[in-house]
Amino acid sequence: MYKQIKDLLEKSGIELSDGLKEGEIDKIEQIYEFKFPKSLRDFLSYTLPISVEFYNWRDFSDENIKEIKQAMNYVFEYLKNDPIDEIFPNESYWNTQKWGPMPEDKSRKRAIILEAAKIAPKIIPVYSHRYMPCLKLPDPPVLSIHYTDVIYYGKNLYDYFLREFGKNPLEPVGKCPYVPFWSDLY
Repeated sequence: MYKQIKDLLEKSGIELSDGLKEGEIDKIEQIYEFKFPKSLRDFLSYTLPISVEFYNWRDFSDENIKEIKQAMNYVFEYLKNDPIDEIFPNESYWNTQKWGPMPEDKSRKRAIILEAAKIAPKIIPVYSHRYMPCLKLPDPPVLSIHYTDVIYYGKNLYDYFLREFGKNPLEPVGKCPYVPFWSDLY
């Protein structure tokens, strides 16, 4: 499977480097305080995409670490700091099943969202604004997360790469596991 993904990426003009070594993976997991899901760990051990919009996990410079941490946390900063009425302008953007009726009070609305976000698993950047959530699954889905616009972009890592870089049409992904908080924004 990983050879197929590597071939697909090479055909798409993606620059690849040798896969990450075990020590590099351990260092990454320590710096960013997460564990790679098995599929992503195995893939990055096989080959490391380093083209623009991919994240160079091998680069341990302060600037790169800051960039990756910002990618992992920008949604939370957005929820904390941006005008909440622009983020959730009306009830069609508000998950009433999970969060109850949308309050009119802005500070109450933000408090509910920030409380709900506490259950969100960390998200690991894969490519651009595509992320793999840290779930206790060997091969979790890949999500496209652009601020509070969240969609499933692949049932798993392989399905994601086929959709993003292959010739598969972007038809609905189908049934995917629930991802705490992130699926509630779907």
